[in-house]
Amino acid sequence: LLQVKKVFDRNPLDEADTIGWRADRPDTAARFSAVGYHFGRLLQERERVPVGLIQSAWGGTPLEAWTPIEVITGRPDLFADRVASLAVYDLPEEESRSRIAAAQKIHTDFAAMALREETGRGDGYQAPSTPHDEWPTLNVPGYVEGKLGAFNGVVWLRRTITLDQRWADAAATLHLGRIDDYDTTFVNGVQVGETLWDQGDGRRIERAYEVPANVLRAGENTIAIRVLDVRSSGGITPDGRRFELAAEAPGTRSLEGEWHYRATFDASDHGGFPLPGDYAVPAGRAFRRPAVLYNAMIHPLTDFPIAGVIWYQGESNSGRGQEYADMFPRMIDSWRDAWADRSRLANRDFPFLFVQLPNYRQRRDEPGSSSWADLREAQRRTLLITPNTGMAVTIDLGDASDIHPRNKLPVAQRLHRVASRLAASSSSGVDRVSSGPIPHSLERDASAVIVRFETPSMQTSDGSPLVQGFALAGADMRFHWAQAEFVPGAHHDGSATVLRVSASRVAEPVAVRYAWADNPRVNLTDASGNPASPFQHHFEGEQRLGE
Repeated sequence: LLQVKKVFDRNPLDEADTIGWRADRPDTAARFSAVGYHFGRLLQERERVPVGLIQSAWGGTPLEAWTPIEVITGRPDLFADRVASLAVYDLPEEESRSRIAAAQKIHTDFAAMALREETGRGDGYQAPSTPHDEWPTLNVPGYVEGKLGAFNGVVWLRRTITLDQRWADAAATLHLGRIDDYDTTFVNGVQVGETLWDQGDGRRIERAYEVPANVLRAGENTIAIRVLDVRSSGGITPDGRRFELAAEAPGTRSLEGEWHYRATFDASDHGGFPLPGDYAVPAGRAFRRPAVLYNAMIHPLTDFPIAGVIWYQGESNSGRGQEYADMFPRMIDSWRDAWADRSRLANRDFPFLFVQLPNYRQRRDEPGSSSWADLREAQRRTLLITPNTGMAVTIDLGDASDIHPRNKLPVAQRLHRVASRLAASSSSGVDRVSSGPIPHSLERDASAVIVRFETPSMQTSDGSPLVQGFALAGADMRFHWAQAEFVPGAHHDGSATVLRVSASRVAEPVAVRYAWADNPRVNLTDASGNPASPFQHHFEGEQRLGE
């Protein structure tokens, strides 16, 4: 196992900064990419040869940071926003600091106002006498976005636990792991801790609050956490850290499980939460500048022969699906060119496998727009136009409340399956493989859409004759849920599966979508249970996807 250190540079580097090759052992594997590790383990079990894995990764980074600068500046018509961002990333240092400080003051002033205006403390949510039984619940550790959608603001989390006599008047420590972003925490109405913006980035601070000896009692004890969520996910970070009440004599009491929650300040009612300074001003996160991670963490590796790449990224580009569809294939080509030039790699088009974004956030009742669906479509279309690529569909493996679902093994298994199929089918000319079915062709038939998959014996995961997740739109481009049914006997040779999709509210469909939501309800799989890829199609005459 080889891990590249997190380094960025405005110019391509020739040497990688790493922690050195290390044998696969529990201590080294624990700090390695879980998807990468399991993929390599499966590969070694199949091939029975030594396998070396190089991890070059930086969480929360966009595609353009991993793309050579000439790809971006060479197409200003496609990547105008990224080209324009260079000037902001490259501000003089003094001006960058000034802009960041000004933006940070706006952010912290708003945060302070949110804590003043939120209604929970005034309504006594910190007090054990205030009931919360009628509040909705969520599993903690976990993020509130799974319940509240794209929420920023103040949410109270409350739970009552029963302690025996050993805990009465015991001094204890309340371990809450990491909280995203800030918090004020109470036990039986007594404030035991607070972490706010003046202490740094709250997401990175592990909470361990001391509970004085006279606070706990035998019987019911109420813990109340006022969470201030300022951006993206908010809540108790589900990363396996200690989440418990601990005291020397009684021992520990786990706090994991069902908590009650209530939002008391919604930033969207006040124009939205201003971004922190380093987020508001691009120079504050210079590691996201176009090309800088490619320069320092990929280019130095291109003189080292490799067998292929696996790629798991996309969240940081949500909302820019069309740009991703243009840039991702070009990035793949540029990496292949660089390896061919520097390492004389015999296989110029080495396998490039990637993970399509999983399901995430609260499930919606009606069809509509979705930035994550846009990004998944960009990934699917990259597969269709880029040779020797494979895509792992993970639309059933996500976690509504966690942007980084913790169960990585199934993701690695699907990547490995794709790698195996890509290797096996290369001799037959098939050089693009998906772990789950993708549509081969679509056509309109009166008031319905006929979808053909070159996949035999497709089924529904719940055994229903109806396929969930399809929507149709007419000329007004308003989507409505559709009924999708298998067409029996359409292909007696068993070589394909055909679906007929119709909607009573759409007489003449002009567009069709499947699994088009952040967290869609879907049940279409192949015979082995692998889910079909989300997709959309707008009819502009007859069109065969992938051609």
